Amino acid sequence: MLSGIKNEKMKKKAKLLADAATTGKKVRKMSAKLTAPNEDTACSDYYAKAGLSSSLGACIATVASRRRGRALAATTYDVSVFFSDAEVDDSTLTAATNALKAEGISVEVNDVDPIVELGTIEGVDSSTLETFKAQATAAAATMPPSPPPPPVSSPPPPPPPPDLIK
Repeated sequence: MLSGIKNEKMKKKAKLLADAATTGKKVRKMSAKLTAPNEDTACSDYYAKAGLSSSLGACIATVASRRRGRALAATTYDVSVFFSDAEVDDSTLTAATNALKAEGISVEVNDVDPIVELGTIEGVDSSTLETFKAQATAAAATMPPSPPPPPVSSPPPPPPPPDLIK
């Protein structure tokens, strides 16, 4: 399914989505606008300002607008970073969102259906995607559910009272 995808960043995104679909994990998409000289810098700035490692998720930056003037050309990018529950938990996403907001960057976080999102990637064949959807649904159904959180243990018993009569 990934063989028809030419763009390496899109291939990374497709792999993340496919892995999430087969394991039944949720995918979150964080979106923001950043000004940068190019797509790679827009993504690296996003990770740096969010306080996240660039090894997490898949970052896609597309041109939103260009501004030219006496200063160097500046381009605004729509930056979308896709994360699977397998690699980033809710508290990490919240911390990243807060870090971006502290930088003055408006952020949107949305849940994404991995199969639907795969269908938006150029190079993914729709008939192959339908076959994959059936296989992924079956594979996700066989995954064991996430274990419940460990029970909160009760505090230890208090120490025995001191023996004052000896």
